[in-house]
Amino acid sequence: MTDETAYWHGGAQGIGVGDRLLTPRQLMSRGHAYAPRTGLMISSPTDVDRVYFSSERQFARAYGYRNEILLPNGTRIRRGALYLVQPVGRLEEDPDFEGAGVSWCAPSAIVLAVETAKVSMPAAAAVEAIGKYSTWDDGRPMYLEDGRLQVTWQLEARGVTQQRLDQLIPRRWTHWEDALVHLDRITRLGHI
Repeated sequence: MTDETAYWHGGAQGIGVGDRLLTPRQLMSRGHAYAPRTGLMISSPTDVDRVYFSSERQFARAYGYRNEILLPNGTRIRRGALYLVQPVGRLEEDPDFEGAGVSWCAPSAIVLAVETAKVSMPAAAAVEAIGKYSTWDDGRPMYLEDGRLQVTWQLEARGVTQQRLDQLIPRRWTHWEDALVHLDRITRLGHI
């Protein structure tokens, strides 16, 4: 990336121009809960000592939309903001999206502008903005180009084909976590 590249961060509301983004470790030391992106059929090499941002505005905007933070007093804040940021320190590609050229990380970043104070967008648009770059734990894309969830090797091992998955999860750009919860429920009922 070049010095002219614009970088956006989708995160919690209330960060001001000139403020530094805090790493997950710094947030946790201040009493904020942090839950990295983990779960069945995905890998997450998120580094808690780095801040994350994107060279694609819509991608970062989607993370702002999905942002949720639990304050120490139990208050849950939903829907974050979109910030224009300047990375500080060594810039690296985000290993969660390696090779996609869309997500980056550094030891810190400074907010240059508050682009959108409260991000609003259709849920499916947020899933699409991130999902088109997301992969399962074996490296295959989570979604097909038309937004259908792609069958995983774990589902294939249970005899689930792409055609059957399309029947079970017919809505395009369904969030993968929602889909896996639904699949787990119908598996327990014996429908897979």
